[in-house]
Amino acid sequence: MSSERIKKAVADVIIKGRAISHAFDTSSATEIITEMKDNVNHPSHYTSGDIECIDAIKEATKHLSGFEGFLTGNCIKYLWRWRHKNGLEDLNKTIWYCNKLIEEVGENDA
Repeated sequence: MSSERIKKAVADVIIKGRAISHAFDTSSATEIITEMKDNVNHPSHYTSGDIECIDAIKEATKHLSGFEGFLTGNCIKYLWRWRHKNGLEDLNKTIWYCNKLIEEVGENDA
């Protein structure tokens, strides 16, 4: 099922104020919920390859703390998914977070 179909179905439910049980037959609702759950737990733009992005971030940041860990994780996240999600926008976000990390490290080392 396409994400566009899911968005339309959810919008129909919200706009018309109908309960999900009235908006879909049981098999369609189950299919939509299953796909939505997969997009939450294991989105395809984070699961390409042999390791999930979240696992790589955890390993890469385990010796970092606070804001430096957060910034490093975001650098990895956007670089990891750029080809599979938002292209150039994600590359620009990678640069933004890397520059913020450089500022942070510079301030802490000064």
